[in-house]
Amino acid sequence: MRPLVIVGCGATKHPTRTSAGDMYQGNYHRACRRAAQAHTTSDRTLILSALHGLLDLDQVIDPYDLRMGECQAVAADQVRHQATARGLLDEPDVIVFGGAAYTRVVTAVWPHAHAPLAGTGGMGKQLAVLKQLTLRASYTPPLPGPDLIRPGLQVEAVTSFRATGGRYGGVLQSVGPTTAVVDCFDGVQRRFRHEQLQVNDPGLLLDAWNHLGYINPDTGRTTTSAWHWWDWTLTQHLTHRGAPVDRPACGDNHPTAHITENRHASSSALPT
Repeated sequence: MRPLVIVGCGATKHPTRTSAGDMYQGNYHRACRRAAQAHTTSDRTLILSALHGLLDLDQVIDPYDLRMGECQAVAADQVRHQATARGLLDEPDVIVFGGAAYTRVVTAVWPHAHAPLAGTGGMGKQLAVLKQLTLRASYTPPLPGPDLIRPGLQVEAVTSFRATGGRYGGVLQSVGPTTAVVDCFDGVQRRFRHEQLQVNDPGLLLDAWNHLGYINPDTGRTTTSAWHWWDWTLTQHLTHRGAPVDRPACGDNHPTAHITENRHASSSALPT
């Protein structure tokens, strides 16, 4: 089951009676709603209103002027009663997107609730965190397989040559049945066996590191199963048809068959 997501209400409201989902018009609330939408479904999203407590998105309400924490605002006991009546008090997975006052109420009712905005700083920082959370939850990593391997893709050859640090990097020039030609960054064109090459494209790295946090830049290891193919060789991609493929060891234990170098010939001079 998808998590139960609770979003704090907002001060900027629609001027007339409307649904709770359309009532709150502020940028911060909308950013919280986008994060909620990326994490769960609409029927698993509730708005915590300072006046009404827990609201379904389609529940119709009038505009009001009340902020959480003011003397007339709902308290944790009222929200706990509402949660009990809805059968939600024992929800195992609860997320709250909202300011500190809303987070305090939600965590008083659900002590185990995840509050990703807690302690992140002011409005600007919270909006940045919400954007990252939304991207991360809604992003689908590229699928492994033959379609990922194409000329122009940056690759890395893992070898046992300690004198060169054990690695060559470059741009994939062509792919043959068993070998591929790489224009290496040191100016040398080399032909590698498929099992000696791994994808190391900066476009994928930027998605994985900067926007998504899926790849640990210190270890190069994936932190989510969606990137389980990160250290696959070209052989594994080119033979992949949807079933899991076992991954070989990397580094000094990687296959180390002959690497053909060509410092002067054009790329067409190298058979693939």
